[in-house]
Amino acid sequence: MLKRFLMVALTLVGLIAASSSTAQAAEAVYQNQVTGPTIFQTNWVYTSSAISSPAGTPSTGKVTSVYYKFAFAGSTPPGLEVQLCNLQRCVLVPNLPTSATTQAFAGDPAVNQWKFKFRSVASTTYVFKPNPYYGGIDSVTAYYI
Repeated sequence: MLKRFLMVALTLVGLIAASSSTAQAAEAVYQNQVTGPTIFQTNWVYTSSAISSPAGTPSTGKVTSVYYKFAFAGSTPPGLEVQLCNLQRCVLVPNLPTSATTQAFAGDPAVNQWKFKFRSVASTTYVFKPNPYYGGIDSVTAYYI
């Protein structure tokens, strides 16, 4: 009798473990991109266009992690400070490497809008003459369950 009880209990534990790994494997993803802003001067915040979650993203979905990537058409502005924002928060991200994965948005709604904010920090404000820094492709890949 005890042997049978232990077999049933082990089978149930196996089923529970299998269903939780199946739930983890059910993670979904979306990716969108925009062209980043042109930066004309220091100490001014430049914002990318909104990167929206696609239609069909479930309203109950929760972000688990976000892979982001930003670029400039040429060199990177001096003293660059970068933030990745959604409707709930902004997170300072390193400017090097220009792509990484973060869990800073874990638990936020998957249905969201994302933006990058760029600022070239300097002790004095000046205009980048004769050439501004042109934005490249900025992208967000959101993983959610």
